[in-house]
Amino acid sequence: MLTMRILLSFLLTILIFNCKNTKSEEKTTTADSDLSAISTKDFREFKVLDSKYIDIKELWQPFEKELESFTEDTYNSLKPLILEQNIPTIQGHIVEGKLTYEKLVKFYLYRIRKYDRENQ
Repeated sequence: MLTMRILLSFLLTILIFNCKNTKSEEKTTTADSDLSAISTKDFREFKVLDSKYIDIKELWQPFEKELESFTEDTYNSLKPLILEQNIPTIQGHIVEGKLTYEKLVKFYLYRIRKYDRENQ
């Protein structure tokens, strides 16, 4: 009788843990299929929503004076030093005097303003 109770308890424990694993596997499979559905969608299907409360001119106004002297030629001359470079390489350019932190920040501000679809 005691052996039967132990065996029954053991089987019940296995059954409970097995059911929990099955449910979590189902959730994972469902989540994976949802992610694959999203990743296969064409990018153009996603609608970009901009805030109606941001005034682009007001947003860029504090940077206008600083960016006046930053030209397209300056931007193009800094591209090889910054784009597709890792952080240690960029820091090396700064140590060597080829680049400054000020120019680095202005480069990215100029780039953001240049490629922002609202500023075109």
